[in-house]
Amino acid sequence: MTMSLNALGRIMTAANTEAGRKMLIWIGTGWPMLEDPIYQFSTQDYAVLFNRVVTISGLMRQARVTMYSIFPADPGMSGRISVANYRSFLKAAPSVRQVRPGNLALPVLAVHSGGRALDAPGDLGEEIAGCIAETKFYYTLGFDPVNAKHVDEYHELAVRVDRPGLKARTSAGYYGEPGFQFSLPALSGH
Repeated sequence: MTMSLNALGRIMTAANTEAGRKMLIWIGTGWPMLEDPIYQFSTQDYAVLFNRVVTISGLMRQARVTMYSIFPADPGMSGRISVANYRSFLKAAPSVRQVRPGNLALPVLAVHSGGRALDAPGDLGEEIAGCIAETKFYYTLGFDPVNAKHVDEYHELAVRVDRPGLKARTSAGYYGEPGFQFSLPALSGH
């Protein structure tokens, strides 16, 4: 999990050096969700998990990356490998007390970036083509974020479309930082 998240972080850092929107299509199961009672986490471990969530989501937003997760499930393997349980982690983790390892699952990060998680068996070529086709239709919206009251304060984002049958996908939210107030040195005249 650590190696995969580090690789994702490096991809986002590299993507941030290029202007414009980017799409990342990740094919495969991703990394383990670590959502099993055999995994025991300390308070410090949860703090590290939360920091990872904040960092990865911030890097993706800054680099303007929309991620798509494609798990081309083999119908003959049903029951052995499942990424479908990621859905219970789609609600964001607004604090260390609410973070779970599943909040860092690949499909969760994809959905939170404004992309999709495709986990039903299907034609891989068609699934990739469908993701690429989505890039043809987009808007860029901007806003001035509210000042956060504390570090890593979570703010949910939603875009609603007033047209039947259409759905807008966007980043699920962002972690804000308190505004920095500074003063300029006084100027003196001679």
